[in-house]
Amino acid sequence: MLGLISHLVVASALSTGGDHTVSLSGHYASIESHGGGVALRYTLGLDDFWNFTTDVAWSGVPGAAALEGTDEAPMQHVLTGSVGILYHLDAFEWVPYLVFAFEGTGALRTGEADREGLGLQLGGGIDYRGGPRWSVGLGGLWHRVIWGDAPTHTTWLARVNLHF
Repeated sequence: MLGLISHLVVASALSTGGDHTVSLSGHYASIESHGGGVALRYTLGLDDFWNFTTDVAWSGVPGAAALEGTDEAPMQHVLTGSVGILYHLDAFEWVPYLVFAFEGTGALRTGEADREGLGLQLGGGIDYRGGPRWSVGLGGLWHRVIWGDAPTHTTWLARVNLHF
């Protein structure tokens, strides 16, 4: 009987096709210096493992050099948007995942011209799915700019997910 109850609890936590997920994350960002930011992600489960994903993120970091004539370092704001595929390596209580996405990046640095770019977002992480409607997780993303002059950067994130 205990085995049946355990099986039902684990089965109720499975991610399945047609699952919609909205994630909110805070992250540490390494973009020519160190800072932080937030991101909002939407994921649609295509089946138990493959997912369509899109996100938008903002990061802010102080610039590495001070503006001429002031003691203040220029602030750099980086906005990214991506569309891609998220693959679950497992679909049970602990859900490791990989992400591959195409990404657009825009960077504004106070006192300098805006910078833009297109590239890739590669990364992964692990989520703990404590119930059928929520999960929490940790992950990392590498944002590689291939075309343009926006900065290539890395983010390490903690996220909360709502499933419906």
